[in-house]
Amino acid sequence: MVTWNEEMVIEANIEVIWNLFQLENIQRIMPQIIENKVIEMKEGIVGSRYRQKYQEGKRVETYIVKDLAHEDTP
Repeated sequence: MVTWNEEMVIEANIEVIWNLFQLENIQRIMPQIIENKVIEMKEGIVGSRYRQKYQEGKRVETYIVKDLAHEDTP
């Protein structure tokens, strides 16, 4: 689960910001993720699974991440 600790207004088109959350760009907003591979991609995104490697200092942990919900609204 991604939990945000603060809010800010970003003066940019939502499509530009939403693009940062695409698989190929996720490291730009979460630099500790050193690898993000699709295990299973479901139509409509919900249920898709990914293997992520997360680095904290010298320690690297591997997680399986599953999309539980997805809402794409204006």
